[in-house]
Amino acid sequence: MSKLKIENLIYRNCGPINLSVNAGECICIYGKSGTGKSLLLRSIADIDPHYGEIFLNDKEQSDFHPCEWRKCVAMLPSENRWWHENVGDHFPKTKNHLFNKLDFNDDVTKWNVARLSTGESQRLALIRLFSNNPEVLLLDEPTAGLDVKSTALVEEIVNDYMIENNAAVIWVSHDPEQAKRISQKHFLFKDGNIVKTN
Repeated sequence: MSKLKIENLIYRNCGPINLSVNAGECICIYGKSGTGKSLLLRSIADIDPHYGEIFLNDKEQSDFHPCEWRKCVAMLPSENRWWHENVGDHFPKTKNHLFNKLDFNDDVTKWNVARLSTGESQRLALIRLFSNNPEVLLLDEPTAGLDVKSTALVEEIVNDYMIENNAAVIWVSHDPEQAKRISQKHFLFKDGNIVKTN
């Protein structure tokens, strides 16, 4: 079971935010650019300074080593970084079926990172996120810039991961229609806080 609970979270000029995400549940937070959605995910991931309490399965964030927390509560940023020249060096333990599910051939591990398009980089970064088997996924617009086919594939593979691993998912989007499609609860980020819309 992977339950994430956020109590009185304050960061920058946003909050206090209170939110719970149960195991096997996806919630979507949508809203205009620049409102603080990405910073919310970065605070939950313990990347940016913040105040308040965040719990994973009733254990407080401060009781985790930061690296351990970010392995369990993993964030996919809107812009991804790669540190090896070869794609395969980032995926020593990844099973090929994940590549196939996101429309890559088996030879993708032989590609040079420099040849990746934005969409390819985004899809591969999602697979890389799965490799540590996180209990919580924090997804910052994971389909931004993807075509309709790739968007559908990403939505499907995230849903599959959530069900198979009983994971909790927070998905940030700018698209209210996507929010309805992929999540059980939808929240609008407005005026520094979240408002439930369903």
